[in-house]
Amino acid sequence: MVIIIGIILQIIAAVATIVGGVTAIKNKKLVDFIAGVVAALATMGIGFLTVDLHEPNILRKDDYSAIVLEADKGVAIEYKIGKGENAEWKKYNKPFHLEHDSTVIARTRLGLYKSKETEKEVFVEENGLNDFGGADRPIESLKSLKAEYIYQNPKDGKAGNYYAGYEMTKSDIQVKGTDLNGKIQEVSDFTYSPGTLEKGKNDIEISYQLASGDAITTHLFIEATEPKLLRLNVKYKGGTLFAGTELSNDDLEVKGKYEDGIEKEVTGYSLPETTMKLGKNTIMIIKDGISFELELDAVAKDSITENEKEPNDDISMANDIEPNVKYSGNLKDEEDVDYYKIQLEKKGKIVLNFKHPKIDSDYGLWNISLQGTDEAEKINMNVTGEEADIISNTIRVASGTYYIRISQYSSEYSSEKYTFLVDYEEEGEYYETEPNDDLASQAMKIKANKTYVGNISDSEDADYYKFILKEKRKVCLKFTHAKLSEDDTLWQVDLLGDEEGRLTDIYSTGQTAKLHSDYVRIPAGTYYIRIAPYGSQWSDIDYRISVITNKEKGRTENEDNDDYGSATRISLGTAVKGNIQSEDDVDFYKIVLKKRTNIKITFSHEPVNSDYTFWTVRFYSEDSSGSISDNEENEATAGTYYVKIEGYGSEYWNDDYKLKVSSY
Repeated sequence: MVIIIGIILQIIAAVATIVGGVTAIKNKKLVDFIAGVVAALATMGIGFLTVDLHEPNILRKDDYSAIVLEADKGVAIEYKIGKGENAEWKKYNKPFHLEHDSTVIARTRLGLYKSKETEKEVFVEENGLNDFGGADRPIESLKSLKAEYIYQNPKDGKAGNYYAGYEMTKSDIQVKGTDLNGKIQEVSDFTYSPGTLEKGKNDIEISYQLASGDAITTHLFIEATEPKLLRLNVKYKGGTLFAGTELSNDDLEVKGKYEDGIEKEVTGYSLPETTMKLGKNTIMIIKDGISFELELDAVAKDSITENEKEPNDDISMANDIEPNVKYSGNLKDEEDVDYYKIQLEKKGKIVLNFKHPKIDSDYGLWNISLQGTDEAEKINMNVTGEEADIISNTIRVASGTYYIRISQYSSEYSSEKYTFLVDYEEEGEYYETEPNDDLASQAMKIKANKTYVGNISDSEDADYYKFILKEKRKVCLKFTHAKLSEDDTLWQVDLLGDEEGRLTDIYSTGQTAKLHSDYVRIPAGTYYIRIAPYGSQWSDIDYRISVITNKEKGRTENEDNDDYGSATRISLGTAVKGNIQSEDDVDFYKIVLKKRTNIKITFSHEPVNSDYTFWTVRFYSEDSSGSISDNEENEATAGTYYVKIEGYGSEYWNDDYKLKVSSY
């Protein structure tokens, strides 16, 4: 086809040249006409002389039954059999079969043009097949495949490998091939893909590599289904089962036997919410309508003592333990260290209890500590030989993983058996969440008018709480605890602003079991409570803290109004309510008169059962230069005036007062 297009293009070029010559005649340019004709004839002559026809390809059919000749489209093919003088050229129309070995010679032709000749030796096998000899001989070649899916040793009438997820092997597939002689034979060196059955229809391609390098394929279609669950097998894989604990999926190993013969782990089964009762418990596990009854025995936590399991000398080898269960162990030598690991699902309160046989020695023999995952100590206590039963301070911890470390104290140790218990009590929303030892990063967020429980765990502990007011409120703190015999001050409770400025406080002794702070009026914002030991005195018993807020009606003072520049502005004839919040508190009010006015200041409060003076009220005027002075006159000119209210010396009263500046 390419050659024909080339010839056509040459003719077009020659015609174009002649047309140019005719144009030259019309323009009376005879010399140009003659030159054009000569150029056209020369172009055609050179083009025809340089036509290059491609020789044909001599091939055979895939089944070796005949010889095939191929060439460019539109070009005729000629061939002859043999090299003798009597061999005649024939026009090729269709594949031809040779009856004996010979040479096939072929060429292409286009009009008067012929290509170079090409030739190929053709051999005829005993079975009549044509090939080109050597590796092309059809010794073991196949012309077709047939595959069948089989299965070995089916059980219960089930074909065990017709199920989704099954990974096929060659033994599951039987492949037979038909060779070029029509003989059927078993085929073993085949490949197949994919190898794992999926639910639904699977198209498996079977492939066999021929000696020529080509491949023949067939397809195997397999309908696969999900195997049905036949039965369940359930085992409890946890340690000692204690009464009162919840059974979870993590405690169980659930396996299923399926109709394809496979046993595997089962998920998505139904497990009822079950709290273990003391004694025998029957648990029903259900999956796809198949059930299994699991019987478990639960014991009381205080009825047994679990033993230490060595090696546990490193935190990575710590023994797993449960809260509220006794464990025993001993230090085998002065280098021995025992680690125990406890996992707490929720925050709560912890006390460590450590016991040992009494020893006539006041030396420290054991060191016991409770650590977080960062190995920071939360409890640390040293135990002497004489201290046979010791209890740690109470601490509160967040959910997470903790470690108990038991080692010798200093150079002394004892190999006597010890027993310890992690006394743990789970707590809810309204209990302190540790760590809350830093105002900026750890303060526990609380709600107003709710009571929260916490405790100081050691002399360095400080508990911070954070609350937010969305609007101005009157606020006080309520602090309570169980009554103690000690009359020392044990707690200091402070209400703080954003920058730790103290707004009010409480100092509580062991005997003052219930206290309220002074009321303070504070604007919208973020506030903090700090509860800490008072000096070196403290207690680890629980306290209760509340932020009591009241939304007020009517006009009230705006704190901070402790100076002229921040005075609360009031109107003539309008009452305002305020209170003195501490010994150092001062309340300023500002009023602007537009004209000369006779004024009256009214100050009132609820009766107080005391004859002490608690308030001082003064009236000040401001002149045009900004200078402020006492004003004891009832008549006031237009201008700015201030009312100042404060305690009387060191005496003050926290209850509300009312102030009204009116005219008469």
